[in-house]
Amino acid sequence: MNIEADKLIIVGASGLGKEAAWVARRCGMKLQGFVDDRPELQGTQFFGYPVIGTLDDCVNYTDAAFFVAVGSPRIRRNIVQRLTKDTELHFANLVDPGAYIESDVVRMGSGILICAGTVITADVVIGDHCVINKLCSVGHDVVMENFVTLAPKVMLGGHVHLEEGVEVGAAASIRQGTPVQRGAMVGMGSVVVKGVSANTVVFGNPASPKKQLESF
Repeated sequence: MNIEADKLIIVGASGLGKEAAWVARRCGMKLQGFVDDRPELQGTQFFGYPVIGTLDDCVNYTDAAFFVAVGSPRIRRNIVQRLTKDTELHFANLVDPGAYIESDVVRMGSGILICAGTVITADVVIGDHCVINKLCSVGHDVVMENFVTLAPKVMLGGHVHLEEGVEVGAAASIRQGTPVQRGAMVGMGSVVVKGVSANTVVFGNPASPKKQLESF
């Protein structure tokens, strides 16, 4: 969505919050500040911007657009559910001007971060509240459902399908046409050559299952 330049608030004074603020600045947005639940941050500055309250204070900024800067898909989903339980909030898309993406061939939801150097090609679908970090490569016909996280330098072949809540570690590669089911996690540097079951952690080359997570 398009937002007024002075109406952006980032949820989470975190490392990813700094990344989001940097992208927002490169997009010409004026960041109003951060919200974060940690008491010690209240009234302080973070990355040069004020911490203007806690998550409960978001209801006072219904004319603003928000971005939830939390890397974990599970925690990010919980925060979004908390923020939208009783109030209708708007979520901004932060797309770095140094990302290679054409809006007419990529369908995007809301609350998305796409960082510099990432290439997203043709007929890609990106769900709500996805994080696509720096220098990722997303091939044709990829589908990313809601709350997916790609760490830096992830490579997705064509027709890869990442279901809701999938997290892919830095420099991992997923072969074309491979499905990764809901809530799965792919370890850093892994090479995925076959489908990954729901809520399963895989890593290695080739990637293999290592542990189970709680259901997403």
